[in-house]
Amino acid sequence: MLFRSPTTESLRVLIAEDNAVNALILTNMLTKLNHSVEHVEDGAKAVARALDGDIDIVFMDVHMPFLNGVEATKQIRQKYSAVELPIIGATAGAFADQHSECVGAGMNDVLVKPFPKERLLSILSSCRRHK
Repeated sequence: MLFRSPTTESLRVLIAEDNAVNALILTNMLTKLNHSVEHVEDGAKAVARALDGDIDIVFMDVHMPFLNGVEATKQIRQKYSAVELPIIGATAGAFADQHSECVGAGMNDVLVKPFPKERLLSILSSCRRHK
């Protein structure tokens, strides 16, 4: 089945993911939807890149080295609101308390890996550019 974006707007996406396979899968899904993608391997790099600007949405792995996704989100939220820069948590953890921690830190939503493509499309369709 071919991916079709529910919107014609191409987004500038930052993927913060320390697992190369997970990053590649998400990158491939997003580029097939005509979005531009950048990838960083840890939370500290994600914060630095997000604060540089020109990013429309961040997919943030929750468990990363140096700075985890929850702490990275808290730092990004000091500059950008959830409307200005959506941050979507990505985790293998399906427990409600983990999701509550992510949302409490400022993530707009949480994807449980592996996630269905329909869920990704739903999240992308609800995102707005902050610039």
